[in-house]
Formats: sequence, structure tokens, C-alpha cells
Amino acid sequence: MNNKIGKFSSSEIHSLLSKGKIEMTPEELAARPKKGPGSSVKYKEGGLGSAALSYIQHKKWERKAGRSLSQNIWAKPTAWGILCEPRVFDLLGTQYHRMGTDDSIPHPQYGDFWHGTPDGIKYVLTEQDAIAEVKCPFTLTSFFTFAECANIDEVVENHPDGYKYKWQCVSNACIVGVNYAELIIYCPYEEELSVIREMAIESDNISTRRWIENSDPKELPFLIKGKSYLNMYTFRFEVTQSMKDELTEAVLLAKNYMLI
Repeated sequence: MNNKIGKFSSSEIHSLLSKGKIEMTPEELAARPKKGPGSSVKYKEGGLGSAALSYIQHKKWERKAGRSLSQNIWAKPTAWGILCEPRVFDLLGTQYHRMGTDDSIPHPQYGDFWHGTPDGIKYVLTEQDAIAEVKCPFTLTSFFTFAECANIDEVVENHPDGYKYKWQCVSNACIVGVNYAELIIYCPYEEELSVIREMAIESDNISTRRWIENSDPKELPFLIKGKSYLNMYTFRFEVTQSMKDELTEAVLLAKNYMLI
């Protein structure tokens, strides 16, 4: 069986953090305010939310079927990200080691249920080592939203996928055993499109190759060099022990549901 099938993956693990509602204990009910907001509430946040339960069910189906639910349907945004990722690592320099797309890594303790595939690892020969997660938005709206952010907290607050990407980074940091993460965002300058096109020609994916070869460069996302935006932004943040504990707790709770 493919080692990714039926496992919680870093890319979707944020779903396990969704919270449901559980009934308050008699003691908690007695401690409620007698009047005002919350005085009639009988439930509190707790347990797994609908997103978590749905994700767990998908993983249970995969285990029963022995195959992934994903049908690997080709799509331009995904193809663009895969195509541009090597370019990002070419620009990043020798501190960064790019991982293969099939290099799924099991969690050192909970590998039966928890895997991740970091895009890369930054080695600085100290406790400052970091996992690197690369995103190459296919829309300029998405890229500019990232570019206007100053840190990971603003990314989470302002970008639709910010929360998902943050916890993807946290998950991979847990798996690799580092305390830092870098979310790296890239969009090529216009003059880089020729390099992207050459990479597409050498691609093993026929659909991607044909798309790029036949596309008008103006149909692709690109930036004008020298204007307000750079082609790459890095959001480095510390993956704290509390983040690791929160995610690990959610994974272990979800594992219990997997066994039901």
C-alpha cells in the first residue's frame, strides 16, 4: 500500500483542528452567568468539528479501499506550482535542500497515521534549521495578498489559505524535528517566463508542456521588475512547543476516531 494512503497529511492536517461542541458538565452549567450573554448556553467548544470528522472519514475510506481518494485531475494552478518550484530552489541558494515530491516522511512517533512531504529543508547547522514550504500562486490577487503581509500572523488573518499553510508548516516541522518554518511565496518576473517555458518543455507532464508551449505569456502570472513587488517573499516563524502540542493532540484524538 502506498505509504500516504489513509494517513493524515501535512497539506490537509489543519482540518483536524476544527472544533465541535460538547455539552457542559453540571459544574460548568452551575458556573454560568445567571443573566446576560451566555446565561442559557449549554454547550462549549470541544471535540472534533465537522471538517475534522469529514477528513477522518476520507482516510478511513482510503484504508478500506487501499487507494487514495484523489483522482489526480490536472489543473492549471497545481501544474503551475509544480512547474515553478524548482525555479524557487534555484534562486534560494545552497542552504536549501529540495525534497522530492514523492518523499513522504512518517512522523517519528506516529508514522502509522501521520505523514508529511516538505518541499525543502533549510540547513544552517544550528537549532535554527527550518522546513521550507513553497507556494507559487496562479493568481496575482493571491500573490499580492501574501506580499502585503509582514509576518505569518498577517498571512493567517488576510489570506484565504493562510491558516492551512501555517499548519502545514507546523506539521512538517513536527515530522522533520525542527523548530522553525519558512513559508516561501514566488511569482516570476516577466523576464523569467522564458526560463519557466524551458522548464515546461523539459517536463514529463505532457499536459503541462502543451499548456505552456501554447499559451500567451500574458495569460501567465508575472511581475514587472523594479516596481513595488519582489518576486519572492519569505515568512519565517518559530514553531513553538505549544503549536506542536496542539497539533499532536488533535492528531491523536483523530487517530482514536480512525479506530472506531
